[in-house]
Amino acid sequence: MMVFMSPQLTLVGMSVVPPVALFGVVMGRKVRSASRTVQDSLAASTQLAEERLSNIRTVNAFARQPDEICAYEQRMQTVLNVSKEEALIHAKFYGMVSLITYVFAQPTAPYFLVAS
Repeated sequence: MMVFMSPQLTLVGMSVVPPVALFGVVMGRKVRSASRTVQDSLAASTQLAEERLSNIRTVNAFARQPDEICAYEQRMQTVLNVSKEEALIHAKFYGMVSLITYVFAQPTAPYFLVAS
């Protein structure tokens, strides 16, 4: 039906959707992997904090507070690093989708401006 109404618009739609969909599948796998890594590192840091807080008397008895603080900071730094990587993957995905859409839709823009 769309082909009969506006062949040019159909061409734009059919030229934009497949590259975006293919890129979406590839990046979706990367996002899923990165999200899993973020969740795992966050779980590890939460587990460390829970263990140390539940045994706070032992930590205090042996004056190990600075060591425990350092261990937790290292875990949180790992969480921050993998979260940055995940954010970069998201940024690449949305940037490329916008670029692909713009590049494929740009050649048909003069037709729609003249036709109006």
